[in-house]
Amino acid sequence: MAEKILDYKASVPNSNTSTALIPIPASPTNVQLADLGLFLSSPVPMPNRVRLIATIGIHNLSNDVVQVLFRVFRDGNEIFNTQQGLEDGFSERNYTVSLQALDFNVSSGFHKYTLTAEGLTLGDVVIGPITFTGLAIGPID
Repeated sequence: MAEKILDYKASVPNSNTSTALIPIPASPTNVQLADLGLFLSSPVPMPNRVRLIATIGIHNLSNDVVQVLFRVFRDGNEIFNTQQGLEDGFSERNYTVSLQALDFNVSSGFHKYTLTAEGLTLGDVVIGPITFTGLAIGPID
């Protein structure tokens, strides 16, 4: 089936390794890493989907194993989450986490997608680079 691009956006708050220096707070508090808005014109073709891809650089400053929870929200409602474990700082400090989420049959109008992070264990973690892209596609009418 042929498909068409309904909208595409990219958010790149930081494009370099270990330069963002954003502390990740302990859960349930989170920090927003990036956001983007997609607009689906009416009438929006069904079925449609939004493909969201994020890449986040993480640097573990602690000497403990830490766990980070990443969440993706559409219009304030969680649609995806994944957890990343980081080895103790004695063996490995730098990680690049990539995640991909799909959102199906999104209604017409403007939608804000947000990427957040929160720490599930104690540990001092900073991040960079950060990229977040959204691609809305649907069938050709």
